[in-house]
Amino acid sequence: MERFSANKLIGLSLKLSIILFMLAMTAGCMQSKPLALKPAENIRALLRVDHHTGPFHIGDEIPVILTVEARKGISFQLPGFDESTTGGLELKTKQAMKPETFSGEIRQTTRYLFAGWHVGRFTIPAANLPYQTSSNGQGAIKLAPISVNLSSVLPKGISGDELLTFNIQGIQSPLNLEPRYFLLKWFGLGAFIIVLLGLLLWLYQRSVLKSGPASEVVKEPAHFIALRRLDAIRSMSLTGPDGCKIFYSELSECIREYMENRYSIRALEMTTEEFLKSLTTGAYLNQEQQALLNGFMQQSDLVKFANHSPSDDEAEASLRHIKELVEATKELPEQPDTQSVSVQTTL
Repeated sequence: MERFSANKLIGLSLKLSIILFMLAMTAGCMQSKPLALKPAENIRALLRVDHHTGPFHIGDEIPVILTVEARKGISFQLPGFDESTTGGLELKTKQAMKPETFSGEIRQTTRYLFAGWHVGRFTIPAANLPYQTSSNGQGAIKLAPISVNLSSVLPKGISGDELLTFNIQGIQSPLNLEPRYFLLKWFGLGAFIIVLLGLLLWLYQRSVLKSGPASEVVKEPAHFIALRRLDAIRSMSLTGPDGCKIFYSELSECIREYMENRYSIRALEMTTEEFLKSLTTGAYLNQEQQALLNGFMQQSDLVKFANHSPSDDEAEASLRHIKELVEATKELPEQPDTQSVSVQTTL
């Protein structure tokens, strides 16, 4: 009883740990902010500079984020950016993020990387974002202009001649930036849960090994089951056509069950033709036994499906033939090796 309770407790702990792990990973992945759409809005767009990477110098990558939120059925076209529409900034790459869906509504985020090669203030002018509704209504959203200041890494107020004599310093060592590991705490929690699961599994296996091997189930010989069932059929009080049909149904099922247990064939799932053919091709029965079983199965089908009513003597003969078939094909116990026994006795 104590071993059962311990195993049950370990099983419950395993299930609980798996549930906690799934909840932790789900909570870590569900970091998306809700949509900012107002009830009366069908679409909203925002173009902004990622200020987390500023200030910007000549040659730096300038990340610009375009976020579009739209209702279901709204299609839109992203604006195109080139040097003529970016105020002199160069578009290096354009990366479309995976769309996020919220009950049919969508949020599409696109990341642009610009670069500038001159000092000054650059302005990406206002652009239009055209869209179309599910009823073919058209419209456009005007994106607000954004400005970016580019500065030089050189000191201010120094002429070109002075720069030639400027004392160039050595390369500075890399800055120790604080790492930003997304989902680090969730993966740490997941690793802890995996270790906990491994520990519980090891304890469970250890408890099973200590309890010793399970007792082997002794399988009862097939002919014991069949003979016991035949005795039960003989003791049944069945009269009339319905009783005859029940008698032959029980008798045919008994021989099918015996053949399935004896020769490991799926006799209970086969048709009569398949059942007889499997016993013929498998060489389990001799010709006399095959003929006896074939005659009984045909008579049984006539009783069950054609309302044939054999006499009591015929029914008794069928029962006797099936019992003789079981006795003739039953599995005999293994005989001891008499030769080895005699040798041991002589020694």
